[in-house]
Amino acid sequence: MLHPPNSSRTLKIGVMLPTRNIVTNANNSANPLGDLIAITKVLDDLRCDSIWVGDSLLGRPRPEPITVLAAIAAVTHHITLGTATLLPAMRHPLQLTQQLATLDLLSEGRLIVGVGSGFPNEQTRKELEALRLDYPQRIGRCHEVVAWCRAIWGGLPPERPKYWELNDIEVPPSPAQKGGPKFWLGGSTDATCRTVGEQYNGWMPTSSSPDKYAESWQVVRNSAIAAGRKTEEITASSVLTLVIDDDGDKARRQLREFIESYYHAPLEAVQEVVGCRAGTIQEVVKEIHKFQDAGVQHLLVRFAAADQTVEISRWMKPLLAALGRETSGS
Repeated sequence: MLHPPNSSRTLKIGVMLPTRNIVTNANNSANPLGDLIAITKVLDDLRCDSIWVGDSLLGRPRPEPITVLAAIAAVTHHITLGTATLLPAMRHPLQLTQQLATLDLLSEGRLIVGVGSGFPNEQTRKELEALRLDYPQRIGRCHEVVAWCRAIWGGLPPERPKYWELNDIEVPPSPAQKGGPKFWLGGSTDATCRTVGEQYNGWMPTSSSPDKYAESWQVVRNSAIAAGRKTEEITASSVLTLVIDDDGDKARRQLREFIESYYHAPLEAVQEVVGCRAGTIQEVVKEIHKFQDAGVQHLLVRFAAADQTVEISRWMKPLLAALGRETSGS
């Protein structure tokens, strides 16, 4: 396995919020969105590094992520807020520039914008076609919107868009961060990794194994060097789905149940593309360290459970402590 020189850095830990549960009613709460907002205050007190919210209109419907993060920004003070991942192709660039700048102002510069073009499947096609957008254009639209936001925030005249009609633009509000929030790109194909190295501030795949992660991270690094960029300017993150239990066998059974219900596919097939680990907290921490050795600097944790909010409340403080992190809060 490759061991990049940054593997000795302190690993940052973020939490993927289960906003999908708001639609599925998995937690049987009278106020499920309120419960999620409340848990973010606990994570903020624990000095967890980041909170992430997903985006899907029709594929796996959930509350709109920018709105949710605005509510979280109002009740937290330290924690980084991120989208994982936002689909820029579904949004007009002028409107998105305004929304993200406003959110960055509300959070006082705590925003990271994770973006993607959507999974190459029928669900993504339906989402885009519902908005009268061409499915084959989704990748080009994603990168164009990001470039447009950066130009506006950087005070530069944006190039004339290929996919949008924009004339006589008056600059919207400036974000809190100089030059605007950082953009991270999701995905793990070689083409995506090369694009990250050339253009993006961070990389956020769902790598199935540390070995595969290390190989793809090297593609990112090589691409950055070829583009004349410093690899230190790119944050290496990854999403990892976890089940933790004092009974390791029970955790592994729960992982299978969740994954096969959520993806409608065998666990073994899903694990080829999605990083999933289950076991006792000691077993899970050992697996996390393997990803860190492969180059991961910022790990985004998703708990696999019917009621993920309960698992976040139960396991995040012990997990941070087991990883050697000092925590505060109850």
